[in-house]
Amino acid sequence: MGRKVLDMLQEIQVNFTILKGLVSEFTTSRCQIVNVAGEIFLKAGCVNRALWLLRESNWITNSPTWPCDSSDVLNRHNFLFSLSDVTLKNNMYCETLEVLQHLPGLQKVNGTLDVTPYVRIFNNLLDQCIQNNCLGASSDTVEFMRSMDIPISPLAVRNLITALGRSNLWLKARNQYKKALSNGCYPPIEENLYRKLLPIPCFLSEVEMLLATEMFLVTNASNIQSPSVSKQSLQIVLRRYEDEGSFANGDYEAAVDRLQAAARISEPKLQIKHTTVNIAKEEVFSLEYSSALRWLEQNMKWAGKVWLFG
Repeated sequence: MGRKVLDMLQEIQVNFTILKGLVSEFTTSRCQIVNVAGEIFLKAGCVNRALWLLRESNWITNSPTWPCDSSDVLNRHNFLFSLSDVTLKNNMYCETLEVLQHLPGLQKVNGTLDVTPYVRIFNNLLDQCIQNNCLGASSDTVEFMRSMDIPISPLAVRNLITALGRSNLWLKARNQYKKALSNGCYPPIEENLYRKLLPIPCFLSEVEMLLATEMFLVTNASNIQSPSVSKQSLQIVLRRYEDEGSFANGDYEAAVDRLQAAARISEPKLQIKHTTVNIAKEEVFSLEYSSALRWLEQNMKWAGKVWLFG
């Protein structure tokens, strides 16, 4: 019955969300009206109608003209959680993010914001987006979480970077990789006095390994391209980590294959060769100087902007 009433009001173009006397003889907040109507649509399986209603009302909860109380805000909070659960189950990832962005709790009070209740649901959305290769929604979710200081699963960010690279969305992959570095998703970059050694964590994917190599080449471009510098080989060390088992990229031996794959997918291809095993039982490779120079000659114009100034 409620659904039929709402359909009739819409059919005769009556905006019931702003007619106070239509719903009750008592003062009723607009938030309450929208909540009730939205729940009716949701229970009737009309997800898009519920979304339309919220957008039409500009997602308003409280305003000077339409004041609401704490129960209205709580009901809106619960309604949006229910709606986001349904949209997520229906693979409506962009709509799910839109709903979650309008949660009443994501409003700063006295300059502070407690994001603790939202960590799980946003990371769950991010995981679902990545698993289903919905990379646009994945990137938007990550950016929103960063803007609200909602903690992001480092593994989810790494999976997103890998998925972007494997989908040939390299510009976005590089952008996310740089942000992930600054946000501590990777071990700190080790400094090398002569800048001829690149340590690569063994748990990285082939996409992440290539991005780390690109950054290494660009930051050392002046030395590599200088005719006065001796053409000594550049080295890559595949670093072991005690906690590598907590990552999802397999064992150390498989990491060697990923490093070789990273060199192959580079454009132009980079040439690496196994040279030795160091005292820590880590594989050491040489990065052929001529291939590094060729890569810089072809890519430095855009790569310098990305890795040095972007």
